[in-house]
Amino acid sequence: MEMRESTDVLFKVLITYAIIAETLQCGITTHIEIAHRAYEFYDGRRVMQAQVGEKTVDFQKLIVEHQDAFQAGNPYPDAYYNPICQYGVYHDISEDTHWTPFMNATINYIRNHYPPPWNKATEKLIVFLLGLISHQVADVSWHSLGINHGFLSVMGDVNYHGSFDNAHSDGDPGGDVLNQYELNTNYIHELSDWYVPVDDLVNIYRELYGADRMPESVIEECTMFLFLGRLGEQLAIAKLLPKYASKSPFLVDKLNDFFLGGVFDMSVWTTNIWDKALFMLDKGTSACDLPHNPLYISCNMTNLEAPPRKQQGSRNAEKNGFFVASRFPGLSRGDVLIRRTKRGVYLSASKRVKHLFKKQAELSEYHQNKTLDQYSRLNDAKVKTAISSYTLSRPYARVGGAMLSGDLNNDGWDDLIIGAPGYSTLGNIEAGRVYVILGSRIGLPSGFNIDLDDVSNFTISGPYKENGRFGSSLAIVDINRDGYPDLAVGAPSIGSKVLQYTGRVYVYYGRPGGFLSSVPDLTVECQAVYCNLGYSLSSGDLNGDTYNDLVIGAPFAPVVNGSALRGFVGAIYAKSVYQKGHVSLTTLDFDWRVDGEQDYSWFGYDVKVKKTSLSGMWVMVGAPTYRKCQIPNCTFSDEDTQSVGKFYVYRPPSLIHLFEGREEFSNLGHSFSVGMPYEKYTDMLAISMPSNSVSGSVLGLPVSVTQAGTVLMYNVSRLLSDDKYLVATFSGDRRYDRFGHHLQFSDIDGDGLDDLIITAPLRTDDITGELYGAEEGRVYIYMSNYDRFPEFNSTTTDCPQMSLVVPCPQHSATYELRYGEEQARFGSNVAVVKSPGKQAKVAVSALHSSLGARMSGVIAIYSFP
Repeated sequence: MEMRESTDVLFKVLITYAIIAETLQCGITTHIEIAHRAYEFYDGRRVMQAQVGEKTVDFQKLIVEHQDAFQAGNPYPDAYYNPICQYGVYHDISEDTHWTPFMNATINYIRNHYPPPWNKATEKLIVFLLGLISHQVADVSWHSLGINHGFLSVMGDVNYHGSFDNAHSDGDPGGDVLNQYELNTNYIHELSDWYVPVDDLVNIYRELYGADRMPESVIEECTMFLFLGRLGEQLAIAKLLPKYASKSPFLVDKLNDFFLGGVFDMSVWTTNIWDKALFMLDKGTSACDLPHNPLYISCNMTNLEAPPRKQQGSRNAEKNGFFVASRFPGLSRGDVLIRRTKRGVYLSASKRVKHLFKKQAELSEYHQNKTLDQYSRLNDAKVKTAISSYTLSRPYARVGGAMLSGDLNNDGWDDLIIGAPGYSTLGNIEAGRVYVILGSRIGLPSGFNIDLDDVSNFTISGPYKENGRFGSSLAIVDINRDGYPDLAVGAPSIGSKVLQYTGRVYVYYGRPGGFLSSVPDLTVECQAVYCNLGYSLSSGDLNGDTYNDLVIGAPFAPVVNGSALRGFVGAIYAKSVYQKGHVSLTTLDFDWRVDGEQDYSWFGYDVKVKKTSLSGMWVMVGAPTYRKCQIPNCTFSDEDTQSVGKFYVYRPPSLIHLFEGREEFSNLGHSFSVGMPYEKYTDMLAISMPSNSVSGSVLGLPVSVTQAGTVLMYNVSRLLSDDKYLVATFSGDRRYDRFGHHLQFSDIDGDGLDDLIITAPLRTDDITGELYGAEEGRVYIYMSNYDRFPEFNSTTTDCPQMSLVVPCPQHSATYELRYGEEQARFGSNVAVVKSPGKQAKVAVSALHSSLGARMSGVIAIYSFP
């Protein structure tokens, strides 16, 4: 009864605050989240010159101690944009607060007025500045200010007909909506207060402008409205997901991981500029070159690299000015309590709002516990539960960002190779790491939430302080033709520290006894800016010499001068000459290469090599954001059909098959696989469209299931015919399901035929997609058998007569895999581990799982048959 009453209370709250979220201040939650991730592994230890000699200060510990000042600083530069704040007359103050001169003035003010050792009020001022710097840095890459292809710019290119303005209108509030929906942000509202150093800010603005510009009362009032916006976001904004998700699959899929301007990237850049700000706090601002754009600050210190100045063709770096106006129906000044101190003010929520937060937390915990309880009591014969799971105790590692099985040590047992591209240590952020678990007669390690650092047979760490996302992709090759399997690892963000993002692929040679070298034996580099070489990898014998060659995808590469995010795929053929010492190659050394045909199409987003039964060796390439152009030269038009996707099949060097999506946002070619599910020597090609909307019904009423996802399966032997004979269609059953995010044919049960695995990592159990079970994820397995393997549109036409929801992918599936954790994105990647005479194991990753640590990721293991 108590929980029902809580639900009723919260439901009324959500109705009240749904109006708020329509017009809430942009980016409050997102800015806090960026900075929150940034300090997790930030090495803030500095030796500062004090009046009584040197003093060691740990600024990371100061951030943790003064979260009230840190979180207040995160959104602070936007405080005066809102027209409700003094009718917007201080708009220019917010604009100036976004740029280097304000940072410069603040650092000089602290140095001149508060030399170390510092009291608590000064510590709070410094921490407030660090929080504010994170905002300055993030806005540059988010809005593409002085750089090319930041997040909102690309969002506009792939989802808004090339319109930055339209993407910005949805991207700022939409980012907050998505963060609230898919992340646990309790750390925000569990912090009861904000601290704003009002008196110090008055003095800083006086020194910046040489005159009194900002009264204390204005700073206090406008930051109060900012705090009010934070309260409103926490209460209800996540329920607006459909408004923004329906317009931009890019926002949903890439908010965290996009290489330039995604949340993880903005966190890394925050730490880069913190280093320079603290250097200036100690040595003085004269030791650095201070351009208007903080991203380009350079200091006279060898370990503080700076990127080249403003990139050609980029947006105006001198102007920020981006803001979505706010109103606060249902909230008032009375919901913010103000307590003044000598140098600042504390802002806190009223008892009424705190009560609402408490009810919201109780309801969230109730639904999560209910989800886990339902998972533990599953007795459906087709629903399988995990027998083991592996994770890490390090936040944001993203275990399973790439995953692969294969026999690395030639002992006849499949090994499991796991990439964790977000793996970080103190001062070494987003370095990445690869874990190898060797198969054996005993099988894979058993137990739940086992730390990979404890059970892996060996690990390979990404290059130190390169922020390279090492482990983003994996492939097993024999690049030096010595008979021992080699491991190729992609690190697509190498070069990010200087805004190049060129990427690099590392190959580690196998040795007798199955041990890999600890340092790379061969590297492949790209010289092009934003190349992201190694974003995808695959392997196979392309030239018929029986040795596996290396195939590399670079979907964001420019290809030719003036092009953007077009992409290419290239191959390095295995050669005995590579046995001689360390080998350094570039993309100029490719033995075969093919380029994308359209800007922003992401050609090479996924690449796979497969030997077919009757059609030879295939190289398959996806370009999921390819669009149908209305204008012959393919300049942007509102009449274009966006992100239909395109899929290419090569028998090198020739293109032999081509598929093109039809519906907007279908993203055809996101994932694909070839296998034999019906009978031997009859290959089927499965291609996913994970953002495709499908027709369905709820309680018998027809509905369009927005971006549920579809998988198409074709008979390979019929591809040359005009109709490209479509054998079967599979569809997801929830909005924004991403059914088909990952596809894989594999013979799981050892019957000689391939089974089809389809993942839906964003699937939400709740039909509305708004109340509970957010992004729990599902995996469906359709076992091979000529008589029972699905044909036609079985996930729609073969649903039980009284089905609550159609489509019903679980009904025609042989097995359904679950993990039972909300917001985990279970089904991000899959690997099948086979062993002679043993049951096959299916490993499934959930990149956003937080059971080990916040967004550390998890690998769940399932046994078959």
